Amino acid sequence: MNNLAKKICTASALAACISTSAFANTVYTSDSSVTAWDVMFPNPAYSNWTSACTVEPDVGLDANWQNPHPAFSFGHYAHPWQGYVGNFASWINAWSNISSQGPYGQNWTKYAVSVTGQGEFVLKLLADNCSWVYIDGTLVGFQSASWSASNITYPVSLDGEHNLEFLIFDGGGLAGGMFRLETNTGTSFPDSDGDGLTDPEEILTQTDPNNPDSDGDGFSDGEEVDAGSNPNDANDAPVVDSDGDGVLDDNDMCNDTAAGALIDENGCSGVQNVANACNCAGPTIDLPWKNHGQYVSCVAHAKNIEVANGLLTDEEGDALTEAAGESECGKKSNGKGK
Repeated sequence: MNNLAKKICTASALAACISTSAFANTVYTSDSSVTAWDVMFPNPAYSNWTSACTVEPDVGLDANWQNPHPAFSFGHYAHPWQGYVGNFASWINAWSNISSQGPYGQNWTKYAVSVTGQGEFVLKLLADNCSWVYIDGTLVGFQSASWSASNITYPVSLDGEHNLEFLIFDGGGLAGGMFRLETNTGTSFPDSDGDGLTDPEEILTQTDPNNPDSDGDGFSDGEEVDAGSNPNDANDAPVVDSDGDGVLDDNDMCNDTAAGALIDENGCSGVQNVANACNCAGPTIDLPWKNHGQYVSCVAHAKNIEVANGLLTDEEGDALTEAAGESECGKKSNGKGK
């Protein structure tokens, strides 16, 4: 049994949620400390309510939500679905009961709470009938109309204070939902295709969890998500910065620059510019150096330019010239040609 210091966090006691223990288990759950907004009704109602349950909802966070107020909390046993998933939080709603409202019982509700944490967390969400959770406006959890206890749990990373927003669509009958955000103390998430996205994350990106390159463009789904391109569009390939120097590969003439090196507008460091100007094999592809001295002279001239441009220090430039002098570049196979 591990020694976890568990803290249950509410919006009204946010500061108390920041534990000084390295082993603290921080938990945020839906309850009356969560802010709710007045219900919104679809107009017209959906002929098939399940069509509202898509990864990108028709009513978003920036809709005309009115009258923020404390959510109504009904406890861990208010809705029959809570028992199917372990009663992990209190069931909440935007009004004082959990009976559905609106045309054919259809409605949208929104909730929000501040959360604070560092590192990896586990999110669970459940609503009647489908729901979305966002952290600072980014979708991190989605419950579809065909949910099961195994597909409503997601990995979440926190780095400081964030805004968690919970969106629910109710298709009729009973209303409301619940969420739980907790420090990850051992939950692992599969990545079936090894593309860098966990299977739950591939629900959010609408990619194939069994195909590492869903759009077949030669880049893995994880690479595309990291680069900001669409992993479902073969015509939207990522533009990457392989060496992390701030110049994208499409415009980078030196895409293997050493970390931290000063670069020019072409993405090349002083060392790379000298190497490009003075190839050991010769001044051109088909022409070798006349002798070793010609190669050393090239390096000395090229390093002076890079020093003048601020891409090399005097010491770095001198080191390049010294290394050139000690090299075999331009020397004949018999050792002559100096």
